Amino acid sequence: MHISHDYTNLLEEFQSDLLEGLIKPLDTIKVGREPREPYQPIVDYFCSNSVFTEKEIEGLIIENMLVGEALAEMIARNPIIRTELTTAEVAEKYGKTPNSVKQNCARGVIKCRKVAKTWLIDEQSAEQFYCSNKRA
Repeated sequence: MHISHDYTNLLEEFQSDLLEGLIKPLDTIKVGREPREPYQPIVDYFCSNSVFTEKEIEGLIIENMLVGEALAEMIARNPIIRTELTTAEVAEKYGKTPNSVKQNCARGVIKCRKVAKTWLIDEQSAEQFYCSNKRA
């Protein structure tokens, strides 16, 4: 079962902070999760040294996480951009190694983009490339 959550706005804020250098993929941050079942979505985040008020975190579950892990979770659970797959997902789907998929991304033979250290591959582009190029 794939449980999704609309992370569009939070992802934009997150990626902006990454581009501005305010956070880095290996930084530890505090994420605020909404307490619901079966999935507790990330609804906010704070730098680990941030001071926040009780009102800001009221009702949230606070958890330490690496920026890269939080980003990967939000991307995987965001239904708006679910037409993009990670290198691991493409590798598993087409019987390739993650490294060969990354090399194809770097060479520009499949449509993809890099967010922090994560390659996001257009699902349709991967299907066209790997189904028409059996040796790739």
